[in-house]
Amino acid sequence: MYIVHIKNHHRIIGNMAYNNQRKYQKDESLDWIKKNIEIGPFLKDRGWQKDKQNSSQKEETLINPRTGEKISVPVNPLSNGDRVWTFKKDRTKGGSLIQLLKNEGWDWKEIRELAKGEVVSPVHLHSPIHAAPEQKPKSTEEARKLAQEKLDSTKQVSGNDFLLSRGLEKATHISLSGLKVGSREAGFGLYRNFTSEGEAELCSTIIYKPAIGGRRPKYFQEDLDRGLSLLLESNQKLSQVNRIVVTESPVDALSYRQLELTGRLHSNKAEIIKSTAFLSTCGSLYEQGNKDLAVVFKMAAEKGQTIVLAMDNDLAGQKMVSHLAIIAQGANCKYEIEIPTIGKDWNDQLVSKEKRNENQINHTIEKKEKKENNEEVQIEKVEDRIKEQANERKEEGLTPLQTAKSSREAKELL
Repeated sequence: MYIVHIKNHHRIIGNMAYNNQRKYQKDESLDWIKKNIEIGPFLKDRGWQKDKQNSSQKEETLINPRTGEKISVPVNPLSNGDRVWTFKKDRTKGGSLIQLLKNEGWDWKEIRELAKGEVVSPVHLHSPIHAAPEQKPKSTEEARKLAQEKLDSTKQVSGNDFLLSRGLEKATHISLSGLKVGSREAGFGLYRNFTSEGEAELCSTIIYKPAIGGRRPKYFQEDLDRGLSLLLESNQKLSQVNRIVVTESPVDALSYRQLELTGRLHSNKAEIIKSTAFLSTCGSLYEQGNKDLAVVFKMAAEKGQTIVLAMDNDLAGQKMVSHLAIIAQGANCKYEIEIPTIGKDWNDQLVSKEKRNENQINHTIEKKEKKENNEEVQIEKVEDRIKEQANERKEEGLTPLQTAKSSREAKELL
């Protein structure tokens, strides 16, 4: 790890390899699209409807809003990591997301822009694949009410909860606002229209569910605008904290917090950790999210708060960091960049460390048991030798005291 000071107020923390700008070739960018953009969520965000009757846990059937044609999209990628689709009526025809984009009228310039920038911000809006169909916008109060009802539907439990399956202890999130955790799901509130004092409106939710076939599903609330996840101590306001950590998902935010609380990430004192808020983009950047982050970063500059950009350790994370760093520089706020050193994201790092600690504990137990077994064998040998020597001394007419003394000497010799 190293530290670089830039213009006296910007600090970048990370691995040297991470900060070296890669010059991506065309085929590398296209390969990134094939492997990293989930086709199902991408299309549903742009107006494609799910045919629930013909969908299963292994694949979704989606309906093209322009032609009515149906395609099948496997939930999991191929063995080489590529994500593909096929026509429902002819399984021999299909391809990657790139082929689908070409079918819908995207040109190569737009596709390359997609590889370089935000998935949800295409260059042009000339096709239904680019944007969801128009619908009557809900009022701020109506959206807030629906989002709050969704959060409240997650019944919190007194014992172990759903997040424990992700390596997150209840002590990590019990004092935070902005989430509800039950036995089978975790719900996080999403916020937008941030003010210069850090106030924001609850506009939607994102719900995390148990893993299905290696996939960890999460669901945005239908028909509501997306926003940023906001987690902070229940008795605090965003304008009052010392640090604001920005992550890709709220699960990563909690993982980062637990790594700090347990002293496995930094040596920060408890009061610093308690004075930290977390904003999460929930996987992508978009116009309103960019505006809200710009407002928050400007607030941070005025109030002397530090922004920590803690995105994933992959190509998508690097792109987000580059984009957010530009916003931070425009706001003239102090910011740091941190990346996980193990795995792709902060939850990977948390779970990996937990597993490693568990292995160390098991190894220590095994080592202790082996040592105890060896000691038991040695004691048995000592006892046998004491008995033999006692018999010898009895035959020689020695007193019990002399025998006991000789036995202690024999034990000390082993």
